Amino acid sequence: MTGGLSDLIKQGLEKHAKEDAAFSAKYKSAKLEDCVSAIYTALESIARDAVKGSGGAAACGSDDLLVSAAIHWYDEDAPTTDSIKEILKGGVEVIKQNKPSAPSKTKAEKPKAKPAAKKTPAKMGIVKPAAKPLPKPAPAPVEAPASQADDDDLPPDDAPAPVKTPTMEEVRKTIREVREQNVTAGDIQKMLKDKFGVATSAECPAEKRTELIKELKKLVA
Repeated sequence: MTGGLSDLIKQGLEKHAKEDAAFSAKYKSAKLEDCVSAIYTALESIARDAVKGSGGAAACGSDDLLVSAAIHWYDEDAPTTDSIKEILKGGVEVIKQNKPSAPSKTKAEKPKAKPAAKKTPAKMGIVKPAAKPLPKPAPAPVEAPASQADDDDLPPDDAPAPVKTPTMEEVRKTIREVREQNVTAGDIQKMLKDKFGVATSAECPAEKRTELIKELKKLVA
């Protein structure tokens, strides 16, 4: 079933087409069904490769990853299943569905006999001496008020704020901005390969997105 996948990809592509005039023309010239079919086939192939006949499996990826693969499909002159797999392979999750094993037959256990009730000293006619009262516990120590030492645990006022990792939407926005400055898709792909060893921005690790945005802006300079 590709209904949910088709709706997700259609929404992502239509949004991207509104933001990128060059992509809008490509989006109108090809059938959405062919794009969805290629991505679905790539996901099935990844799942089969993962289990290698040891049961069923399903492959799934994030919304951003699937939309990025769809954009790649439209951008390529002759997209193939293998090229889509290369984009999806590093980000999808394969859920294996192993065949359940037959339950082993076990002999029914016989109910265990209840142990005989132990006779307490009172039932045996023996009276225990009265227990000595326990000593009163010592009062709990009173905590001292918060001291200057607690303030030492706080970060200094001039400590640098944590760096926020850019989202894929911010990366795609930067790509659109540099494309508007006459930077070609080939220039961007060459930079991705030389600097990060990947074919598309979607394959770039999240921790390197800040550096990726800097390198994209350098292409305009």
